[in-house]
Amino acid sequence: MSGSQQPLTLPATFADSTRALRLTMVASILVPVLMFVAVALYDHERIMEDAIHELERTTAILHEHAENVFSFADMAIRQASLAADGLDWRQIAASRKLHDFIAATNEHARVLSAIVFIDPEGRLAQHSRVFPVEPLRLDDRAYFRPLVDGSSDLEISEAVNGRVSGQTVFALARAHTPGPGPGQQRGVAVASIRVDTFLSIYREAAPQLNHSVALVKSDGTFIVRDSQLPPPADVRPAASHYFMRAIEGNDQGVFEGVSAVDGVRRIVAFRKVAAYPLYVALAVGTDAILAEWWTNMALYGALCLGAAVSLFLTAALALRRTAAERVALMNWQTEVERREQAEKALREAQKMEAVGQLSGGIAHDFNNLLQALSGCLIMIERRASQPSIQPLLEAGRQAVDRGAKLTRQLMAFARREALRPEPVDVRDRLLTMSELLSGALRANIRLEVRLEPGLWPAEVDPTQLELAVLNLAINARDAMPDGGLLTIEAANTHLQPGSDHGGLRGEFVRLTITDTGIGMSEDVAVRAFEPFFTTKEKARGTGLGLSQVYGFARQSGGVARIDSAPGKGTAVTLLLPRCTKPVLPPVRPVEHDAPATVRHVLLVEDDPIVAAVMAAAVVELGYQVSRASSAEEALAILSDGEPVDLLFTDVVMPGEMSGLDLARKVRRTRPDLPVLVTTGYSEEIAQGSGFHILPKPYDMRTLAEAVSAVLSRVTQGNA
Repeated sequence: MSGSQQPLTLPATFADSTRALRLTMVASILVPVLMFVAVALYDHERIMEDAIHELERTTAILHEHAENVFSFADMAIRQASLAADGLDWRQIAASRKLHDFIAATNEHARVLSAIVFIDPEGRLAQHSRVFPVEPLRLDDRAYFRPLVDGSSDLEISEAVNGRVSGQTVFALARAHTPGPGPGQQRGVAVASIRVDTFLSIYREAAPQLNHSVALVKSDGTFIVRDSQLPPPADVRPAASHYFMRAIEGNDQGVFEGVSAVDGVRRIVAFRKVAAYPLYVALAVGTDAILAEWWTNMALYGALCLGAAVSLFLTAALALRRTAAERVALMNWQTEVERREQAEKALREAQKMEAVGQLSGGIAHDFNNLLQALSGCLIMIERRASQPSIQPLLEAGRQAVDRGAKLTRQLMAFARREALRPEPVDVRDRLLTMSELLSGALRANIRLEVRLEPGLWPAEVDPTQLELAVLNLAINARDAMPDGGLLTIEAANTHLQPGSDHGGLRGEFVRLTITDTGIGMSEDVAVRAFEPFFTTKEKARGTGLGLSQVYGFARQSGGVARIDSAPGKGTAVTLLLPRCTKPVLPPVRPVEHDAPATVRHVLLVEDDPIVAAVMAAAVVELGYQVSRASSAEEALAILSDGEPVDLLFTDVVMPGEMSGLDLARKVRRTRPDLPVLVTTGYSEEIAQGSGFHILPKPYDMRTLAEAVSAVLSRVTQGNA
């Protein structure tokens, strides 16, 4: 139902004539039917538009991921070729230095399975995972001959099983010619990309309807495909003729067609991946999209039928019941509007949930990287003796701390972790951000920061505050294409009861960001804080910047306001509650002595980089460490009788058992063995389990305290 629907009215009396009564009875049938038809057409168009918008948004996310992966893989190939420059094929095969270079590149890129060189005869010359390589011919790969013959400079293969790694991969390959020297023949440099990195992203980002997500070459060949409806065993997946016609001359678009794989009619959104002959395509079945429409039609049809019967009986019985029937119709209309609002709220919640799941997954991976970096910095600090290194280590620690706070913000957005307000010196925070903001602005934009003397501190999440200021600065930059002035002002203010600030009263810090840009119309300003509302071009804005600012201000106990007019710039004001508690200085890590007796810790972590850093940290604390990459491997170590004094496990693990499953099983079989659980995804996952939880990222002091606490608790329990 649209918001412009008019209330139904009944005639005031039936006394005029029988003709009036008959007309009323006819109208009681025609009006609901016409309303039903109008609502059906409107609702159909709305649902299809919403589905297409969601397809385009999700496709943009998948496109960005694919572009990043292929750009990185291509860069890895080019760097490997540069490293091999000046070596002939015999020297390439024998170079340990070249192998170490491509192995290091491969080690830092989890999306890559391997980086290899293939000589002109099709023999494997170098492999990032093996040195020296075993005799192996790869001239049967589809990409080999076109690159060696010179008919192509870039090839992307279909998915195959790697003969060395055993993983399902597809190849990004370029021709490689050693030099200098005459007679050098073209070989191939290849980056093997893991298929599972794409599938995991596709399963998280794609809508859970009859969907299909694919990487498709420009000739219609599927590279990666994730679908809820697998094709028949005798059908080789390939793009339909609808898809081939749609991509002809187009880098992106949306079309509707029947799949050549399973015969399902779908709406497909696609985008070309940079300059590569490759497209990301996301398809959703029209039946699944229209399921909601059919449900609505059943509801609206039932309501309209009830209305028609009610109107017909009302006209037939008597006009004296007109008043009562009018009330009934008004109540009916109210119910329809309430249902419409509930459905709109549900759709919004589902959209935010999808974004939240993606944000939570990114924050989990980022937490692991921060944990590895934090551990490395701590190890370096404990071994470094030169005073000149300390400022660099301090800068690194600050960067890790800010990254950790950013992941907490992502977790909060994904409803995985609450915000963390604390007393914040607003003056110090804004002055610290000045250099960052200047770097985010163009050279033709001047930045002025005006801070009132004696500025009060505010009790807010400092990361959210920085993100809000940065979002507003970026919006101001985009609103000043020809340059201008960006002013950041902060002052103390006292709101009296009855002031026009959403009922707020008391002492606040007023933070105002003003630009001299193009401004906003009244209609745009009214909607500016709505999630996903944006006036920017596609791929330049998500519509979440100002909604983050508004949500931050409201969650902090304040408010956000916009004052703007076309051609007169924009001023966004945040009112943040004053904090009377003192601002605490940063807490420095405390050194912990090694335990009196050497204890044995079994470390269970699937990420090899994080595992190596965590193991080094535990050894640095004076413990002996054994490592396992899965719950199954850890159980095997325990069953072999190896003496273990502490099980230290991550929560998210490969295989059928998670870290919590492992901990519960160990508690049943070895109740005397202490267990420490760490996670970089969500503390809520492990809450209520009864185990000591250590959230990532953590420093050496926190790790030492957690290990000591768990061991001491068990020691006291056995005393």
